[in-house]
Amino acid sequence: MQSAPLVNLHCHSDPGADAEGILSAEPGNRLPDAKRISMGLHPWRLQDWRERLAQIEEAAANGVLSAIGECGLDRIRSSAEFSTQQEVFEAQIKLAEKFNLPLIIHCVRAVPEIISASKHHPGVKYWIMHGFNSKPQLLVDLLEHGFYLSYGPDVKTDLLIQTPIDRMFLETDASGEDISCHYYRVAQIIQTDIGELRKRLYENFQLIFL
Repeated sequence: MQSAPLVNLHCHSDPGADAEGILSAEPGNRLPDAKRISMGLHPWRLQDWRERLAQIEEAAANGVLSAIGECGLDRIRSSAEFSTQQEVFEAQIKLAEKFNLPLIIHCVRAVPEIISASKHHPGVKYWIMHGFNSKPQLLVDLLEHGFYLSYGPDVKTDLLIQTPIDRMFLETDASGEDISCHYYRVAQIIQTDIGELRKRLYENFQLIFL
């Protein structure tokens, strides 16, 4: 039996050989030649955000986006005021609602605010925390509120062990690591067969994106 495809949930270049994934694109730039694209306003880059938000809306209206993001909140590295970040994030949540798209979320020290936003926008069915690598209790809170977690190569072992496989994705982000290496390492950590891991994560992908 042929193995299920690898899934690279969030990447900035080729998702990898034998891999399906979501390629992150910047609004205003030429659209990449990729099967599935996400586009969002990263909290580090919020200059001219209204104009760039309109570009995201246009891309979504034209049916070329598979997700909105990455977008979110960052209390550490963003130069924008937190209130501005919240305003921009709220606007992107509304786009996800309007076009029935999942959200791929960047979050640094703002999990309570992200969870609160999800409660106020039940029309967005899928909220995916990309590159999550925080405290186990925050993981518990996110799982209780229906979030999916996407883990990069630097993920903490205890988070992987505590995450139900039906709420998990893997990603390379901008690390340059091959997604297949990431899969093998995670399979060893959670003590599951690599074929089973591929199958289950692809089922998650099918549920949300296919």
